[in-house]
Amino acid sequence: MGAELDCRMKKGSSYDNGKALLENDAIFFSGHKGRVTVSFAASRDATVEGDWLCLQGYRFELGAAIAPTWAEKIRNPKSVLQKLGVKPGVHVALVGELDEEFVAQLDRAGAEIDDRGPFDAIFVEAAEPRALATLAEQKKKLKDNGALWLIRPKGKDTPVPESVSRAAGLAAGLVDVKVVAFSSTHSAEKYVVPLTARTRA
Repeated sequence: MGAELDCRMKKGSSYDNGKALLENDAIFFSGHKGRVTVSFAASRDATVEGDWLCLQGYRFELGAAIAPTWAEKIRNPKSVLQKLGVKPGVHVALVGELDEEFVAQLDRAGAEIDDRGPFDAIFVEAAEPRALATLAEQKKKLKDNGALWLIRPKGKDTPVPESVSRAAGLAAGLVDVKVVAFSSTHSAEKYVVPLTARTRA
């Protein structure tokens, strides 16, 4: 989930007031005059001028404290593995048909992938709602302080809406604490065991 801020946007001589949402691949602005998407695919050359973040002809009045932070995040985005908290030696399990390049990245990062728990992290591919039926079983293999990441298609026509995945997680005894962009087509939702239900360190 990205950072969101009330701000003023300027394009040329035109101003608009609204909310700016910073995601990994774009800034989404929703104002009184309409919606604007500034994709980073064209350029990540963000600069700061006083209170303003400047990018691709757009200016966002974020404030002198926030503008440099957003500029740095745009210029130097976290990798997928950084967003997922993957570090060398992390013990992980893979459930479903996960992207081959992602699996290769895990291997190169020094993750220990096998099928013997308990695990620090479990990545579950959820292309269809039926994949959610395994969450309760996967929770049993998770360390108390571990994370279950649900990888699901994003977009308004997704077969697995966020409301459905969250309900399945709660039913399995897990709580959702974070959502990050996994790719241009998928989101990664982080689920953990509630503190009150943890029995192991």
